[in-house]
Amino acid sequence: LYLDEENGEETLKERLKMIRKGMGITEESENIGFLSFKGVNIENVEWRLKLEEFLKQHSPCIIITDSFRRVIRVEENDANQLNWLFTEVVRPIGEKYNATWILIHHLRKGIRGQRPDDIMDELRGSSEMANYADGIIIFDRPPRLENRFILRQVKSRRSKETPPYIIEL
Repeated sequence: LYLDEENGEETLKERLKMIRKGMGITEESENIGFLSFKGVNIENVEWRLKLEEFLKQHSPCIIITDSFRRVIRVEENDANQLNWLFTEVVRPIGEKYNATWILIHHLRKGIRGQRPDDIMDELRGSSEMANYADGIIIFDRPPRLENRFILRQVKSRRSKETPPYIIEL
């Protein structure tokens, strides 16, 4: 299930088409659902009931939010509010419906173009977000690399992080 409040339906369709092509998948997928620009708010009781009804009916194994900031209303810099969101909303839904959440979230804008010594300092919002996550992957597009990105696994709760590597899209 893809909860999109960032890109729009046409962008999602294009991405799905590129993924299918890249993976050599020729048949249509009926097991991918998405909502785009519907004002999703996972804190809101009415939205949670709609979400849970969908999860009951379709049993998706992954719930993607794009972007996380746009499907929440709590203050992302407030550790107490984020802790409440993760422990009272995100975790219970994941456990109840056996689904993994993938939270797409933006990095900070940076400090005058300089990069911090610790890449984790690039994460936006309260450290509660990084503390709660089982894994964090950062995609970075350095200047002069065109269609290449650096993929960095900066946190992995259950295994050792892999070294960064370049991917080309």
